[in-house]
Amino acid sequence: DDDVGHSYIETDLAEAGTYEVLVTSYETGERGAYELNVAPAAARTPGAPSGRDLTTLTVGSPANGTLDAGDPTFENSGEYHDFYVFDGAEGDTVRVELSSADFDTYLGVVTPSGEEIVNDDFEGATDRSIIDLTLPETGRYRVQATSYSAAETGRYRLALATRAVDIPVEQRGEGRIYGLFA
Repeated sequence: DDDVGHSYIETDLAEAGTYEVLVTSYETGERGAYELNVAPAAARTPGAPSGRDLTTLTVGSPANGTLDAGDPTFENSGEYHDFYVFDGAEGDTVRVELSSADFDTYLGVVTPSGEEIVNDDFEGATDRSIIDLTLPETGRYRVQATSYSAAETGRYRLALATRAVDIPVEQRGEGRIYGLFA
């Protein structure tokens, strides 16, 4: 295997700060020299934009964006994408909605611990992707606005909403309370 002894991680950093990189061997007790390179995507991909701002998605303030040839692409599949972030608390219920008349939408939400939740066609509609989610943890969530197929471009609208889950409670008899929980 030509890749033995070579490893790499490519990621989009979701927030400013100090990151720690750990280097180790596959087998216990292995020793030897190594080289570690850390480079921004723009340095590795000619023509990629540099210094892109991270956009915070706010409840009640939809973001209007555009997928275009200047956007970064997913390395293996070639779809243009834009990233957004929002901070959420465990147990909050949110709806993230991506819509576009120009391309087949594909939406992803990445939890603070790295789990990815995706939606392609909400109820069969290729122009709309929705993720309804009760947040599994507190922290910063990343939203990926992208297309289903490689190199699709066009305008889109991305919205974040919170939803309160109504729990009907009915009182019966002598002070007993019965609840219906869904």
